[in-house]
Amino acid sequence: MFGTLDERSRDRWGAFARVAREALLDAWALVQPIECLGCGLQDRALCDACRVALSAPRATAVACDASPHFPVVAAADYDGEVRTAIIALKSHGRLDAARALAGTVRHAVAAALDAVPDDRVALRLAWVPSTARAMRKRGYDPVAELLRAARLPRWRVLVARGASEQKRLGRSDRMRITEGAERFRARGRIAGEAFILVDDVATTGATLVAAADSIEAAGGEVAAAVVVAAPDLDRRRRAPALPRSGGAIETIRARSADAERIDIRLPGNIS
Repeated sequence: MFGTLDERSRDRWGAFARVAREALLDAWALVQPIECLGCGLQDRALCDACRVALSAPRATAVACDASPHFPVVAAADYDGEVRTAIIALKSHGRLDAARALAGTVRHAVAAALDAVPDDRVALRLAWVPSTARAMRKRGYDPVAELLRAARLPRWRVLVARGASEQKRLGRSDRMRITEGAERFRARGRIAGEAFILVDDVATTGATLVAAADSIEAAGGEVAAAVVVAAPDLDRRRRAPALPRSGGAIETIRARSADAERIDIRLPGNIS
């Protein structure tokens, strides 16, 4: 009997919480009009349907035209709600999109670690930075915000030199942009360090190759790359989908008291 009462009590409180949440969202919408960053539904920053869509990543190693020498893992197809959320973050100042995509980012990083050989003891997450011009326009770096929202350790290893806006370039131009032109430079002393590159979208992989070239020119190494999404994910799939992590990285621990180095380890099975 007590179990039944407990279940009824939980059900009542659950229903009350849902109603209260909707009422608060309705009240806030009157003060600050907003629309869902996934589908555009009015008065919701992120509707339930889009929340579900953004929380179902399927990490996959993808092929890239630029032929990077390291595995590239994408968490989702660059389509639908994921595409809309990334554009909202990059072009419309919707920093809440970073929080909505945080689980997808964690999932992709965990899956990428599974593609890295077991002898890699310590790795740093290095994000692909925005140009100074883009930073001035936005006021923030989208990829850095994604890592911040995902609560992942991150290092500013690269500085962008101010390359052409890739979204305006064709495929062949994107491929040529890495030939001879240095798009990035490495910061500080990184010789002997190993990195996982993190970016938002991989179209040809040219940006990832350019970033890796800069790290390697400074004596570092790129073990893998992670992107939130890649266009034509199914066509570009290089292998069966990687194990579903559920956004969990089992161990992220500081190797020194000041946490300058982080050891990110992945056990044999991701649960």
